[in-house]
Amino acid sequence: MDKVKAGLVFFLAVLLMLNASAAVWAQDEEIVDPQSQEESAGEADLENEPIDPLQQELDNLSQYFDQYLREQMENYNIPGLAFAYVYQGEVVTGGYGFADMDNEIPIDPSATLFPMEDIAKSFTAAAVLQLSERGAVDLDADVNLYLNDFMLPERFSRPLTLRNILTHTSGFAESSIGAYALEAEDIKPLKDYLADIPPWIYSPGKASTYGDYGYGLAGLVVQEISREDFGEYMKHNLLAPLAMDQSIFRMDAAASANAAKGYVEVSGELIANDPAYPRNLPASALMGTVRELANFLIMHLNDGVFNNRQILSEESLNLMHNLQYVQHPKLSGWTLGLFQHKANGQRVLMHGGDSELGYSTIMFFLPDADFGMVVAINRCMPALGIKLINDFIHWRYPVENSGPIKPAENAVDRSRWFIGNYTLDYPTWNSFASLRRLFTQIHVNVDEAGVFHIDFPPELDLPTEWVEVEPLLMRAVDQEKYIAFIDDPKGNITHLYAGGIYNYTKLPWIKTTEVTLIAFLAFTAVFVLQLLIWLVRKIRNRRMRTRPLDRFHQNMAMLISVINLLFIGGLVFYLWNYSQELLFGTSPVLYGVMALPFVSIALTLLLLAIGSSINKRRWSFGLRVYHFGLGTIFVAFLVYLWTWNLIGF
Repeated sequence: MDKVKAGLVFFLAVLLMLNASAAVWAQDEEIVDPQSQEESAGEADLENEPIDPLQQELDNLSQYFDQYLREQMENYNIPGLAFAYVYQGEVVTGGYGFADMDNEIPIDPSATLFPMEDIAKSFTAAAVLQLSERGAVDLDADVNLYLNDFMLPERFSRPLTLRNILTHTSGFAESSIGAYALEAEDIKPLKDYLADIPPWIYSPGKASTYGDYGYGLAGLVVQEISREDFGEYMKHNLLAPLAMDQSIFRMDAAASANAAKGYVEVSGELIANDPAYPRNLPASALMGTVRELANFLIMHLNDGVFNNRQILSEESLNLMHNLQYVQHPKLSGWTLGLFQHKANGQRVLMHGGDSELGYSTIMFFLPDADFGMVVAINRCMPALGIKLINDFIHWRYPVENSGPIKPAENAVDRSRWFIGNYTLDYPTWNSFASLRRLFTQIHVNVDEAGVFHIDFPPELDLPTEWVEVEPLLMRAVDQEKYIAFIDDPKGNITHLYAGGIYNYTKLPWIKTTEVTLIAFLAFTAVFVLQLLIWLVRKIRNRRMRTRPLDRFHQNMAMLISVINLLFIGGLVFYLWNYSQELLFGTSPVLYGVMALPFVSIALTLLLLAIGSSINKRRWSFGLRVYHFGLGTIFVAFLVYLWTWNLIGF
């Protein structure tokens, strides 16, 4: 009986223990965090959900550009930046900094208007191609056939065509003086503005000379053929169909209010410029937002179609997407309205615009990668555009640098043909455009191994070491980049072509920067010394009797020296402090400065004419040599001014 009771007690104890354990287990299960359970379930679902490759690519691009563009803003002290890029039909926009620093108005990529400057040319080219599609114009016909109010002179055996214009091979010698107006009311009608034809020095199709006048003619043809104001034609046939409702080709009050202010750096401080109005509408007057400009890229990347509307035909796109003019097959060159750039085996179509009033823009797209981008800043930084493209290509499509190449055995002997100073080709007789050659010079040198060293400006983003791989064709030592030299029929090197607008002319030694600066310093020293000599003689002449004709020589030499010093000092002062005014034309002060060489010419001729009649037998040999040398220097100075086109405008 006791054993039975003991067994029963043991059974009950085990049962109680099992019940207690079950209760504890149940309690532990109830206190699990419900949120943790949901997160765990969500993570499990995400692991099973497929990743959208397009979104992943967009995220990668956004992360890259966000970091890159912020770095550029800091490096270049850029007030504001807006961007928009298109990838496989998707548009991403962004903006940093301020459109107006004083009022702290932020950049809005969908609302802030930027002067797109030369990007306007790509739109003008598209308008011409639209007319060509309709059979209204022939790209290879004489432009004079389409002009009504004035005619281009028949200077060359071949006529100027729209194809020449759209590939920047029109051959006009242009100047940027007076390219802008301070007030919108000062803008002349397009036909009146273009009636003042610049010097025409190259036969059409002969050389790549970037300029605005030709594109102005193309816009005038659009206006004449369509019988519609150029700005209205662009609005109805390009801007509106591309949903570019804020973009215009003639700035008005509303656009001015929404435009980013342009900034220039003065003594380390950014100063805002007042609005300006380009006179040549087809070449540089487009105002727009980066978001709207992205629609132009979408059209290019979508077979000419935007919003189910055919803007450009397949034939027109082929003309805009493929080379139409190039100096050498391995170089970059012009399509109709765009520039084809090569980097890491990728074909990039692009156009940029820069304004000294404080703006830079770049538009580019890779048709084979279905990608395009627009970036606009309110500071003039020409180096930003091509650097942005090259850096992006190197990140997106990296390739190993090709192994260094060695010069040919006769490279050093051949180098003597290429060595020298080259300057951006401004083929004009205008004084200040000519002076620009003094400040855009690059040097071509060669080392003992036959490697060429060229100090290209930063905006080209080109290497410094080159090797000749074919006659006149240079390749970078460790990169697949090319430049080419151009010779004349006699075999003399005349140009260095680095692509796009960068066509450099070889200079004679007398026009190199070094020789020019030394010459002007020497002339200045002589004129200052002559003033000191005149002052000393003036003091001495108070105690000595001097013949009137001797005094004439002394006083005339002093006066000519003063005039020449005033010209040199006035020109340097004006260019250093007020060169930006040249964008709006020439001021009375500048006219006064440029009139001084004519005064010097008159006085020098008077000195030589009257001085030659003086009886010099009483002069010492040294005095004769002195006056002869001084007269020679006065004449040489005027001749040197003439070589730089500084006598008159």
